[in-house]
Amino acid sequence: MSGITRDETGSVKPPERRPEKEEVNLITVDIDEPFEEWKKTNLPRTRDLVYKGVAGVKAAFIRKSSGGNVHIRLHLDHDVTIFESFMIRAFLCDDAARLACDLDRYYRTGQLEDTGRTFNTKYTRGQIRVAGKWMRF
Repeated sequence: MSGITRDETGSVKPPERRPEKEEVNLITVDIDEPFEEWKKTNLPRTRDLVYKGVAGVKAAFIRKSSGGNVHIRLHLDHDVTIFESFMIRAFLCDDAARLACDLDRYYRTGQLEDTGRTFNTKYTRGQIRVAGKWMRF
């Protein structure tokens, strides 16, 4: 794999970081719960968590994912470090496997480009499924 180096003991060494690339102001969260059910039971709680628990939220959006679950997108009025963005994602109950994979990917490669992805379209079992429109909440 590219970007992976090992020290003299064979342990993975983290890559050199590019400080100008380590901050973000857009955070995405993927919650593996059916959208309609989640919207009825968790939207008010999530709204409180977003606007009272995350500093500097300029705008927050939700949508139904292409798999029928929940996507959240936060636009912040300031930059946060990539690690702060991981903490915010965990605080908002991002899919644990997605979060773990992104942490691992960032640790091994130092690349932000492939973290926090959500898909607009998926091809599953012979069907093309499209995510819903982003709605401000």
